[in-house]
Amino acid sequence: MIASGIKRLLAVLLVERAVAKGRVPLSGTGADVVHWVLWNRDLRPRPTHPLHGLCMIAAWDSTYALSRSSLLWLWAHIHRTQPKCIVEMGGGRSTAMFARFVQQKPRERILISIDHDETWLRKTQSLLNEQMLLPFVKLVLAPIGKLRTGPPGSQGYDLEPDRVHDLACGKAIDLLLIDGPPADVGRAETLPSVRHLLAAESDVFLDDADRDGEQRALDEWQRQYAREATFKGVLPLTGGLGWFRFHAPGCQATPAR
Repeated sequence: MIASGIKRLLAVLLVERAVAKGRVPLSGTGADVVHWVLWNRDLRPRPTHPLHGLCMIAAWDSTYALSRSSLLWLWAHIHRTQPKCIVEMGGGRSTAMFARFVQQKPRERILISIDHDETWLRKTQSLLNEQMLLPFVKLVLAPIGKLRTGPPGSQGYDLEPDRVHDLACGKAIDLLLIDGPPADVGRAETLPSVRHLLAAESDVFLDDADRDGEQRALDEWQRQYAREATFKGVLPLTGGLGWFRFHAPGCQATPAR
């Protein structure tokens, strides 16, 4: 009871404000406090926040949806960095959040949302319709299949090599959110599959970074991209949000499949 009260007090006075400003610490005591407060108690943003209505739709509070704390942090981050081309692998209420950002400048920004599950894609589409945001998203159904690149037998989104490039109208990706495929498939091959499409300055985020499979993917990417990206760490948000900052352009070539 006491711990719950302390969490609530810290959430109201400290953590919500830090997350809403996109300024949560990546390491040290501050990060430990944020993680402890959010553990089993995701944020309820204030009614004045632009994402309050979206965050408070109870039907989206599931293990498959991006957490409210991650939504709030990313909202602040994209307003600070102003990405022009956003791609997410695994949609949901994050799609609506990004779409609201694109809506502000639809001629300058592009959002592509990729999902393997048709039922989930329709659920996302329904949410976008309700929020009047569907025109600002390019939804893509890409079933899970074997990849010709990567280790033998590796699986991932079955996309034509140039499909994302074409949907992006030739724009380089400057923000990539990886929230799929599911854990039984793994996400290690998601970043390599689109690395060639990343802008010279770009951010890559991996959701569920507290899980073992995602931790292994982060370790592999740190080795693979050591010379072209900085691993910023795992943001102490609900579920963990891994963060890479790339500082070298992708080759923009179509990979072999």
